[in-house]
Amino acid sequence: MLTYIVSVAAAVAAISVLTADAHSWLECTDYDTATAGSATWDKKQCNGFARCGDRQMGAGFGVDTGFNAEKKTCQCAYGSDAGKNIPTATYTPGQRVCLAYPPKNHVADTCTGPYIPDNGVTITRTAVGATTDDFSGKSYAHLNGVHVNGVVDHKGFQNCPSFCSDKDKALCTMCFDLEADIAPGKYSFMWQWEFNAGQFYSTCWEAVVSGTARLVTSSAGGAPTKGPASTLWGSSAAPSSSSPAGTTNSS
Repeated sequence: MLTYIVSVAAAVAAISVLTADAHSWLECTDYDTATAGSATWDKKQCNGFARCGDRQMGAGFGVDTGFNAEKKTCQCAYGSDAGKNIPTATYTPGQRVCLAYPPKNHVADTCTGPYIPDNGVTITRTAVGATTDDFSGKSYAHLNGVHVNGVVDHKGFQNCPSFCSDKDKALCTMCFDLEADIAPGKYSFMWQWEFNAGQFYSTCWEAVVSGTARLVTSSAGGAPTKGPASTLWGSSAAPSSSSPAGTTNSS
């Protein structure tokens, strides 16, 4: 009986604390997990940032700069960052795109307990060349699997292998596969996480699609697929199987 009471109390405490401070955002829109791995953030392997991400780039991974608001819409309107030097990802048709974000304490693990909710992540995009935020063009299934509430499984949003080493700023990743026949051009994408039911956190970004279609790797959550590394950070990165051949500044 005592064990039951303690377990229930722990669950209630965990849920109440996390519900009061729930937030997260997408930090990197093209993260090279093939080179960097999925355990520790390496900014040299980030080849694209979110819309209006200039302050986020300067502050560092997982630092709150205003992307943490609860909302179902984009963190800023299309074109808000015109003229700013924010690296925009370049994708290849058929690419496995990997995204990176901080957990902000919202992962079920041995250091927190199993009762951390995650009601799913959706990834959508606009039609090619769109200049308004209509994300009905296409939806993508991510490769992290579905988190089961009450279970420590590191699935869904909670794919953060080193979470307990830094519950606020550990690296979390999520990959999805672009279709091989996607038309070349510029697109806007939206990543939307539902924490508790009806509690949404959204990040939008732009990406340019170019190049020749590639076959997507078959392993779920595996490394992305594309060409040599770029050097967004002013120093040469190690050769990579997944970084883009170049980047384009947002406009």
